Amino acid sequence: PKSYRAPNADSVLCTYLPEIHSLPSPACSEMTGKATARVDGMKWEAEETTFLAEAERAYQAAAWSKILAAQTSAGKQNKALEVLTTDVQCQLNTMESSQKEKMQP
Repeated sequence: PKSYRAPNADSVLCTYLPEIHSLPSPACSEMTGKATARVDGMKWEAEETTFLAEAERAYQAAAWSKILAAQTSAGKQNKALEVLTTDVQCQLNTMESSQKEKMQP
């Protein structure tokens, strides 16, 4: 009893309760309407739950992406500072050597 991959109230009633579905009474029509509305509500809740779960996964992925980008950026900044420190230290060593050479007779 499926129509386009999902059962609807009318197909369920036709398949499992044909005697009720075939009755032309107003009570049956009302019951079918309520059942249809309930099934539609359940479908909507399932779709909303799926959407919210996907949205949460996307949000978490974006958050992790930002964290990793920040760590990468911090790592690059640390590396740049290390290179700068090494460069400055080399220049200081060169200046110190030069000063020692000038002081020797």
